[in-house]
Amino acid sequence: MTGRIAAQLCAIAFAALPVTAALASDGEGMLAFSKGDYAASAIAFASECEQGVVKSCSYLGLQHELGKGVPPDAGRAAQLYEQACAGGDAMACAGLGTLLEEGRGLAPDIERAAVLYQKGCEGGFAFACGALGLLYGKGQGVPEDWTRAAALFQRACDGGIASSCVNAAVSYENGWGVPKSRAKALTAYRRAVKLDPDSTAAATARAGIEDLGGK
Repeated sequence: MTGRIAAQLCAIAFAALPVTAALASDGEGMLAFSKGDYAASAIAFASECEQGVVKSCSYLGLQHELGKGVPPDAGRAAQLYEQACAGGDAMACAGLGTLLEEGRGLAPDIERAAVLYQKGCEGGFAFACGALGLLYGKGQGVPEDWTRAAALFQRACDGGIASSCVNAAVSYENGWGVPKSRAKALTAYRRAVKLDPDSTAAATARAGIEDLGGK
């Protein structure tokens, strides 16, 4: 089954996660970040991180990972994610997991990536649930377990990750880890389109809806 999984499942891009609007109470870094002023947010996040604001360390790590407002530096991103994850930031755990899975800034360690995704998922960061689901579906870093994978895809889909909705739909469509259900597959595909209409995940979902004879 694994070969088919790699071809059909929709991968999650941590760097493409949406940014929500910031409130004044979120601090100068988040206000600047939400406006796209990455140079200013990097300066503010660095100051806030030094003062022990864990979320600021996490977002500064993201900026270093993406090269937004600072030179791209996966090694520095990993350091900041490590610091923030240790402080309980679920997004940072997921970010560090991604770097470890892909071997960017650190030596690849898929087993530790799975542990970090689990921590991020338990902390309420939906992306981490979907990423962990992919590892269970492909049997990478953890034993292949489609029951677990399908549950994680659904959890991430419920949390707003469009690509995980596609993966949940694929699970229902093929009966991988869950009973086959055309109705549930269509529901998940439609949610993917609604969540992110212009994304690759939505395009995949529309094709899935058409294949199932839905609208």
